[in-house]
Amino acid sequence: GESGNAIEGMMKFNVVLEKWRNNELKFHEELSENVVGHDDEDEELESLIIQKVCSWLEEEINIQDVLPFQARLKLSGSIAEETKIRPLDEIDFIIQCSLDVHLQVSDENSNKDWM
Repeated sequence: GESGNAIEGMMKFNVVLEKWRNNELKFHEELSENVVGHDDEDEELESLIIQKVCSWLEEEINIQDVLPFQARLKLSGSIAEETKIRPLDEIDFIIQCSLDVHLQVSDENSNKDWM
């Protein structure tokens, strides 16, 4: 992504730190009000956006048609963890799959100097 102005970013960060120092309780309240999906007013719109993006991706990328194993598209990152701070400017996804893997354990390539 694009990076912003470093000086501007430092100034904003200092303002946030000052708010936290002055009143930690108020800071936590303000922070929790700005987590995606934690405010009745914006929650419906944010949820709708996330659902629409998920639906569109599932329709456009039929994972099972291109992969020879079971897989599914899954939300990831701060949205999935319910820790995304507004604005809703990114949605992370992963492709979760099950692979049939057979593991053979051996000491063939180990170093035995420690014995």
